[in-house]
Amino acid sequence: MEIKKSIWIKICGMTSKEDIDICVQNNVNALGFLLEPKSGKYKREDMLQPTAVKELIKYVPSNIETCLLIHLTDINEILETIQELKPSMIQIQKQSNLSVSDLKIIKQKFQNIKILKTFYLDDTISIEKLIQENEAPRPKGTRYLHSSKFN
Repeated sequence: MEIKKSIWIKICGMTSKEDIDICVQNNVNALGFLLEPKSGKYKREDMLQPTAVKELIKYVPSNIETCLLIHLTDINEILETIQELKPSMIQIQKQSNLSVSDLKIIKQKFQNIKILKTFYLDDTISIEKLIQENEAPRPKGTRYLHSSKFN
């Protein structure tokens, strides 16, 4: 019996319907949208205003995940942004100082949203240390993290 393996693909930096169409045609699983910070401090070509992100998310077919990349650090601002833009998942960037308690609040308010967290590795930190310092609650009976659900 042959077991088929598949790769789950998320592409970030969507800025147009054309970008989305290309990803849809190529079976991408999730599309990422970067919000321009209110401060304008980190302006990049692929960062958009919330109104533009909202329109693009509406254009994405329902079988494709929409991921909002979050640089925000204020939990209330994050909750408002999720409510307004309605992504199916959020990706918490390295710069964010959200706690596990904050993530629980997000999950309580938006039960179906998926949460991703990014980490950056360099020569000064091991993967093992990174995992130990950022442990999420684990299911009983195992020493491995299988889910990012915060109950």
